[in-house]
Amino acid sequence: MLLDCSNLNEEPLKSQIKAEFFKDKKFLYSGDKIDFMLSCKHSNATLPILWGEAKRGDFDDLDKAFTQLLLTIGKHRFYTHHTPPYLCAFNAFRMEFIAFNDTITSFFYKSDIDFSITPSNHNTEGFKHALDAFKAMCKPHKLVFDFKTQSQECKEFIKNHLNSSHLLNKIQIDKNNFFTIYQKWLEAVKPTIDIDWEVAKTKGILDADYYLADLLSDGDKTIIEKLQTILSSSYYKLKRGVNELGKMDFMEVGFTDSQQAHKEFWRIYERPPKVEFQAFILERRDLLVPSDVRERKGAFFTPKIWVEKSQEYLAKALGQDYQEDYIIWDCAGGTGNLLQGLLNKANLYLSTLDGNDVAIVKDLASKNHLKLLENHVFQFDFLNDDFFSDKAPKSLQEILKDKEKRKKLIIYINPPYAEAGNKSKMSGTGEHKAKVARDNLICEKYKNELGKANNEVFAQFFMRIYKELNGVILASFSKLKNLQGSNFKKFREVFKAEFKGGFMVPADTFDNVKGQFPIGFLVWDTSSILPKENPLNLEGNSKEEKQNSNLILDQDNLKDNPLKEHFCLLDINAPNRKMCPQSRTRTKGIQKHSTTAPFKTPLHAVSLEIFDSFGGFLGSKKIYTHTIDKMLTLVDYLQKFQPTKKDTTLGYLDPGRNSFQHQNLVHISVIDKSQQSHVKYFPIIATTILLVSIFFSVRHCIKATWQNDRDQFYAPYNDTWQDDNEFKNNALAFMLFHTQNRITSTQGTNHFIPFDEEEVGAKERYASHALLDFLKDGIKEESDSLFLNDKKENKPLKFSPSASRVFDAGREVYRYYHTQDFTNRPYNANISLYDIKEFFQGRNAQGKLNLPAKAKDGYYKQLYANLQDALKDLAKDLQPKVYEYGFLRE
Repeated sequence: MLLDCSNLNEEPLKSQIKAEFFKDKKFLYSGDKIDFMLSCKHSNATLPILWGEAKRGDFDDLDKAFTQLLLTIGKHRFYTHHTPPYLCAFNAFRMEFIAFNDTITSFFYKSDIDFSITPSNHNTEGFKHALDAFKAMCKPHKLVFDFKTQSQECKEFIKNHLNSSHLLNKIQIDKNNFFTIYQKWLEAVKPTIDIDWEVAKTKGILDADYYLADLLSDGDKTIIEKLQTILSSSYYKLKRGVNELGKMDFMEVGFTDSQQAHKEFWRIYERPPKVEFQAFILERRDLLVPSDVRERKGAFFTPKIWVEKSQEYLAKALGQDYQEDYIIWDCAGGTGNLLQGLLNKANLYLSTLDGNDVAIVKDLASKNHLKLLENHVFQFDFLNDDFFSDKAPKSLQEILKDKEKRKKLIIYINPPYAEAGNKSKMSGTGEHKAKVARDNLICEKYKNELGKANNEVFAQFFMRIYKELNGVILASFSKLKNLQGSNFKKFREVFKAEFKGGFMVPADTFDNVKGQFPIGFLVWDTSSILPKENPLNLEGNSKEEKQNSNLILDQDNLKDNPLKEHFCLLDINAPNRKMCPQSRTRTKGIQKHSTTAPFKTPLHAVSLEIFDSFGGFLGSKKIYTHTIDKMLTLVDYLQKFQPTKKDTTLGYLDPGRNSFQHQNLVHISVIDKSQQSHVKYFPIIATTILLVSIFFSVRHCIKATWQNDRDQFYAPYNDTWQDDNEFKNNALAFMLFHTQNRITSTQGTNHFIPFDEEEVGAKERYASHALLDFLKDGIKEESDSLFLNDKKENKPLKFSPSASRVFDAGREVYRYYHTQDFTNRPYNANISLYDIKEFFQGRNAQGKLNLPAKAKDGYYKQLYANLQDALKDLAKDLQPKVYEYGFLRE
């Protein structure tokens, strides 16, 4: 570059860059939400040619600039409009380009990226996560030009790739923009199609199929005749099935405006797309299907990385020649992407609920994009249709009828994840979703076997396969509720297949799946069944059964087991399910107060390998299955201690549900909302406050992640924790200052003030000193205490250094409130920590408490940040105790 721009701010730098590198007058420059935008006039529209982020000379990390640009595009959903062929980021010394291709497009559909954050704030956790994702996905594809040494090369690149003269007369449709064009089609064309869309949806007729009929057209005639909906010049034709004469019946659908909007819209696009893009667009029909329909029909696209990984695991479990040795049926096939990579077309079957998907798969198969025989692709409602009706191919029926042949059949699926429950139902404010997971034959047929798992569509798939196709190999993607969920207790009593191997991955790596929870791929052999009457095979029916069982009973542990359970070991790698000698460490004479678990060997468990979003191996995780149903949960354990004597109620604990998934439900408050939330709240009185603190801290001191999302909490091994005063007192400090402490003086008397009036400079006497009295004197009447040791403890509670630091940080927050000027606003001497947060942070338009970052008082933000840091340190002290006492099992 001729001029030195190192001292220029962004605006003059952008002007200089445009003057130096984009001299062509056809480039139209603008800059608003996106820093640097260049467009070119098209015959029918103005189209973007380059979007960029500019940074002044001393800003050297252009990866952050690219990330800011992507977050801006995502925040304002610019990717749903016309997009440029390239993105760029530049400073005074270099310019970097990256093509706006599949990789960039996929970034905007990552569920774990928070596009609501401020893109220009590079210090938030959300930005840092997005930056990491950009580096992993996009950084290898950047083109970098140094102005000092490569200025001419940069100009050549711009001339060859961004010059407006290279724009075609019509906009080309490809795999990057077909979804963007669909969004525009919804607004411009869909309203003019003469059909009642709400009624059509109930009949399985979707706007996506009209769009595909348009998109895959040449001269206003759909080029793929196998589609269920086709465009025929001035109207659409919908296939209605074969009539009594053996001919296809059609229904005609026209336009309300004589097709004017339709013609105007498609005038600027080149149709059909190039052949190499047509297969991709058909395969990704799922992107065009509404989420509620996807949930019900299972039209979720399995990412290629997990398709390949699942086929690796099939080879591990069944042998490298499994494609030759087994028949494979995907009975929730969608557009067939799960079968990508499988080559033996004579051994593959695919069925799906959606007739349009059947037409698409048959077209893909005819063009060899999928290795499937035409008659092996069929429409079939797995939760309603009869296996032996004329809907299923005869060749497949012969396999389903034969017990021995079924042993060589793999049901390979990514089934629907729809469920009847929802978050508002769990919190007591909503109702079950109508007809989701309930409106089918299997739901009614196996309601007793499924129990509460009947809310889940994938559980209904599993149960029908297990009960009616017994002997098959079930290889399925699914949530892991069937292994651990409390609603699946009845399901686990029935489903006794042998686990052959599997892995787990983050759910948000699947398109349009939100939330931090695991999705697993597990392989089950349904022919290896444990006797229902004796599911753990404790005595065995014969010598042969004992030898063939891979469930190894640890009888010696029964005497040390406080719940009198039968524990067993599951060795999933035992060849041919033969019992292998195990070297096991036993505990002798375990005393009441021992912190050692009463067994060292694992419970009945499955072991899953863990992979991150990019396929990186993270380790393995044991998930306890059948025996967890006989172990007392922490929620049930707590209820055993419901107070029997009346005392002053200080507040209530909402114990929530029993897994990490429901951490946000666990909180303390002034009001008992048991009836509303369908959970029995636990009263906090002087003799239960430490028990509640333990429960609360056990639930919150370990962060919920996608890996532990389904993990369950259990009753402790024994009573040892009751003598650990440091643990109890740490838990109390943690609960008092945690964000899930929702005690507020607006709902009643605040009994939870941890500092006296003098400590914090209160201007009035408190209405309650209950907590202060407890901190000073402990539990006064030992006979009412839940901590049944022999020593009276009417002494002030002593806190560890880390707990003391929490109190110190909290005191400063309270003290700062009492120093405020209350001349023009009400003063609250009985204020709680929750109230203080509301005072400084305020609430948003929806009435929700703002985040601390929204507070306008910088000193408060620093004090609150100090408190959070102290709480994190205290959590580290609590975490080992959670496992040591058995509240969580490793």
